Amino acid sequence: MGTAPDPGHLYKDVDEAYDQLGGFGKFQIKTVILCTSILFFGDFSLYPVGFYELQPEYECSIDNQTAWYPCKPQDFCSDDNAPYFRMNKTSERSLENWISYYRIECAPKSQIGLFGTTFFVGIVLGCAILPRMSDIYGRKALTLVGLAIHNLANFSVMYNRNINYGLVGIFLMGFAVAGRAFCGFVWMTENMRVRDVSAATASVFTVDSLNLFFSSLYFMYVSKSWFWLFAGPTLITCTLALWVIFLEDETPKFYYGRGQYDKTR
Repeated sequence: MGTAPDPGHLYKDVDEAYDQLGGFGKFQIKTVILCTSILFFGDFSLYPVGFYELQPEYECSIDNQTAWYPCKPQDFCSDDNAPYFRMNKTSERSLENWISYYRIECAPKSQIGLFGTTFFVGIVLGCAILPRMSDIYGRKALTLVGLAIHNLANFSVMYNRNINYGLVGIFLMGFAVAGRAFCGFVWMTENMRVRDVSAATASVFTVDSLNLFFSSLYFMYVSKSWFWLFAGPTLITCTLALWVIFLEDETPKFYYGRGQYDKTR
């Protein structure tokens, strides 16, 4: 157990001050839990995108009364005399996802592929802007910016059925990753000693990698609807944003690097 640092003593760096405080303690554990939660719950908008844009299997009927038979989008999207169609809900591939939500059953595959493309374009643009801003305005501030954009974008995706607005929301979700995840991760590492970063990083990304596993279990055993897999974690990340606002501060290393030693203490 560490002792309170002597305010009159000059430490050679922040790590030495952390050593005096006990090294890796309750504060660092709390920070790792927070960062892990931000990544894990926020990434339910990223990792399961393959499920969200998976083309369902369909059934067709000539008059909506006679027997239904398996068919493909080209069978009912080709002309005005196309048969009636519906999703084959008995198929494991048939999920209530963005295909039915945005009513793009007849859209070309290139348009469906825009979901993933716009997301990663957003990530690239966010990486060019937000991390540099965090060097100026602080890790906490840009983590909050990322969380705010992420949550607003998620709500815009959940509560509108216009594909163009949906793509804007998905782009913003990607843009927010640079703040929510990348700046948030740096914020975590700056709240601990350098030698503790490797173990903390391994634990964070081990948990985060389980996201797709839990997404698969959700669609297999809980529901075929994308909505609550998306909405539930969004509500949690809103709560995490409040945690950051009211219970966390900027990192000592950020203040130290800017020569603001009084705030570092």
